[in-house]
Amino acid sequence: MKLHLHLGAHKTGTTHFQEVLKVNSGLYDSRVSYIEMEEFRRNLQWKNDWVDFASCGPYLDKIKGSNSTLLISEENLTGETKDIYRDLFLYSNLEKRVGSFRKFTEDFGDIEVWFSIRSMDGFLPSIYCESLRHWKYKKFNKVYGNNLNQSWLPVIKRIRHIFPKARINVIRYENYMMVLPEVVNRIFGDNEQWDYLKEERPRASMNHYACGLMSNIGPYIPASISPRLLQGLSNFLDDFGVGHKFSPFNKKQIDDFSNLYKKDINAIKQLEQVFVY
Repeated sequence: MKLHLHLGAHKTGTTHFQEVLKVNSGLYDSRVSYIEMEEFRRNLQWKNDWVDFASCGPYLDKIKGSNSTLLISEENLTGETKDIYRDLFLYSNLEKRVGSFRKFTEDFGDIEVWFSIRSMDGFLPSIYCESLRHWKYKKFNKVYGNNLNQSWLPVIKRIRHIFPKARINVIRYENYMMVLPEVVNRIFGDNEQWDYLKEERPRASMNHYACGLMSNIGPYIPASISPRLLQGLSNFLDDFGVGHKFSPFNKKQIDDFSNLYKKDINAIKQLEQVFVY
């Protein structure tokens, strides 16, 4: 049996990829089963950041035997967006969370892991704004304890450690749409007639001014309404053409992040059984 495991990262086209898989479900090779993210997330049970096999084991056994090749796409296996507030490093809990899922993967003789990366000047604001859609408002300088010089290299190394015999496929976010047909062909053995949803745009970021307003009132807003209030403010300002998407970095910081990203890519390319798209 073969497993394709798409682990994210968040805000690197994961939702778009899952939508592409949905709209093209009638074109799958008969030997490949894709477990839709909503179903998988609904049935996978967690306990203290470990997969709770006592609760969801029967479900996992069921999907394991569904076909000769299985595709799972679930970025929350690596962690949740709110983790950026408590962690000092990117996906610090990945080894624990994904490692606990390894029990499920042991019966697969062939595993390929898919993971996308992007420069931190785009990734950090994007994952921050995504966390604000679901969790209580916190200032951006709380992200990773203001330790913003994050690196993808340790993340890929941890994935490599969890799956030492797997092929690790790393997709650069800036190349995502260009290589998507190649990804589909590798998983499904065919990419003809697929609709790649080229016109679909990523979800709009939060408004920069709305985030500034929330920095003053956010601490006094209950967690239950904080996301709705911020989204409402953001939509209101966007509708009137006021402000711009959340962008906390200056040109020097963006250039520094770009250089770090290039170093990351070059170092990742040197890892054994890791293929960069």
